[in-house]
Amino acid sequence: ALTIFPNPSTSASTISFSLPEHSYVSLKLFDDLGIERAAIFDGELDAGQHEIPFADTKLPNGIYEAVLSTPTNRAVGRLVIER
Repeated sequence: ALTIFPNPSTSASTISFSLPEHSYVSLKLFDDLGIERAAIFDGELDAGQHEIPFADTKLPNGIYEAVLSTPTNRAVGRLVIER
């Protein structure tokens, strides 16, 4: 599961998640039309808890989905941007 805080965000947020094992991770942000708006992280991470900071100052107000993908799992979290 993804935890995003603060949410709603005004300028930056942190995406928190746990991995059961060392994995390749892709973390992307999509708008309400399903268009990729940001590639937040792309690489390998060790097992355990992770927090990835994300500055969303270049994105317009709206509702976005953060999608975390690994070779064996997919998790989605909702991020609201309000300025």
